[in-house]
Amino acid sequence: MVRANLFSSRRRKSCVIVGQDGWDIDVLVNLTFFYASYGFRVFFSKKPEPADLIVIMRFDPTSSLVFDNINTNTPIHIYPYVGYKPEAQVQQIKQFPVSIFAPSDSLLVDSELIFQRIAFPPVYIPFWSRYSEEREFEFVHIGNLKRINGTGTWREAEELIKVLQNEKAHVWGRGWNQVINISNWHGPVGILRVPNIYSRTKYALGLMYPYQIRSRTISGRFWQAPLCGAALVCENSVRQVIPGVYPIGLDNIEHKICGIIDEPTKIQDQAKRFWEGKWSELKEMVTQSLELMPPLETGRVSPRTILYNILWLFAKEGIIYA
Repeated sequence: MVRANLFSSRRRKSCVIVGQDGWDIDVLVNLTFFYASYGFRVFFSKKPEPADLIVIMRFDPTSSLVFDNINTNTPIHIYPYVGYKPEAQVQQIKQFPVSIFAPSDSLLVDSELIFQRIAFPPVYIPFWSRYSEEREFEFVHIGNLKRINGTGTWREAEELIKVLQNEKAHVWGRGWNQVINISNWHGPVGILRVPNIYSRTKYALGLMYPYQIRSRTISGRFWQAPLCGAALVCENSVRQVIPGVYPIGLDNIEHKICGIIDEPTKIQDQAKRFWEGKWSELKEMVTQSLELMPPLETGRVSPRTILYNILWLFAKEGIIYA
């Protein structure tokens, strides 16, 4: 076994996380803390940059990434967590040492030459976990209005809208005021405020695209709400067993929630233990992946990428979550 020479140099190695601007900021935060725990200097970019390690978020069919200027010894870690198998995309980078960490086996590609493991993306608990005894919000939904083109009626979305029109419901996110009358619509919300809202929530509302259900993946609400002691109510077709997540459906919700007897402290404690375990499991997998990689040539992240990170996080309001 050849061990990657990642940690012997005094100069900190660089890791570039590649994602589309403004998407999945919650996952980006978690991945940043995760790879920083290895000693990497972590940067975000909209395109692959020369670095010691490249991490790709999503890698769905809409991705059009170019790797022409990347050394082919550079390890690439892919997290296809949104429900699309990156089969065609991986074929384009088969000359690289690629590792895939997917939440279900349905998202793994057909190749024995690629290091692949089933794993949730990491969750950095200190960032997301808050607690408050005061649960002032009965129902909360945080997320932008999403539409599905060409698929007709989406029954679960209709059920969600019914709940959101309840005077007990509070909604944060773009677009909802354009389609329904919500008395407690609060507009967009910054990512730093999300844990504070969930910590004052009794029941959070989850909703995913149908293809995400079929792929057995999850959304950020599955960790965000329970880590703050809020019970997440989602579609009854969800098959993942996660503490604090209750797949009971959104129809007739006020009757169904009577069956949720777990206290917020219990929900939070169980969620913490679960996601701590998943972090440790992923850490073992990623460490194994890095050990199997060939020795690396030091990559340098361009000054433009470093400047872009600063602008993206502060001047461009990149911390807006929904």
